[in-house]
Amino acid sequence: MTTRPAKPEQALATVNQGKEFLNLSRSAIYGLMRDGTLPYVTITSVRRIRWTDLRKLAGEDGGAEQ
Repeated sequence: MTTRPAKPEQALATVNQGKEFLNLSRSAIYGLMRDGTLPYVTITSVRRIRWTDLRKLAGEDGGAEQ
């Protein structure tokens, strides 16, 4: 079970955390990043995803724009 950070809007998730949260495969997560559906940042050579973007994709954003 993955624990979400206390303030998800201020934290970055790993690809593995993203796949667990969205219940998708790693290749599906990378596909969403590749086609621009899931924004990400690259830090050195690793990709990180904002929790807010994961929540928005999962439909948990409550409709609020940030």
